[in-house]
Amino acid sequence: MMISTAPAKPYSRHHSYPWGFLVLAILFSSITGSLTHAQTGSDPLKVFILAGQSNMEGHGELSPVGTPGTLQYHVNNNPSVYGHLVNGSTWTERDDVWIYYERGGSTVLNGPLTAGYGASATTMGPELQIGHALGDLYDEPVLLIKTAWGGKSLAVDFRPPTSGWSVNPPVAPGDQGFYY
Repeated sequence: MMISTAPAKPYSRHHSYPWGFLVLAILFSSITGSLTHAQTGSDPLKVFILAGQSNMEGHGELSPVGTPGTLQYHVNNNPSVYGHLVNGSTWTERDDVWIYYERGGSTVLNGPLTAGYGASATTMGPELQIGHALGDLYDEPVLLIKTAWGGKSLAVDFRPPTSGWSVNPPVAPGDQGFYY
């Protein structure tokens, strides 16, 4: 799912609660100091949140070139579609698209968009092509904030309090609503 920071619409009961904006503000304040490329002036910044489970983490293998399905295989066998992802023998780095990702809940990755922001350093997720498409679409710089986890459910981990919790308040992973 992608959420753009387009101008806010008037509040209605159908929109998310305002606390979401506070969480986003805290997240922005924690990452702006860690990005090495500072945006100066009054140019707008396009921000997109990529949220999901294991597929958003990214398990697409980058190599080897001879293995069907890997990114290197596709680049090698279909350069007209995937050639923009390489610069000679290295993966392309975009200077207009940045990514922030806390891999595995502990390792913070950030920097220019390139391959390797998947579940491991040798994988990629949907951020790679989404980032290239957004970078080509907008004149303004783009920031992708990726949040992904594997093995979570709406019935337990993200269960809202109105659906009932077995432990109130939830205190540990595995308790209903702990990640809510």
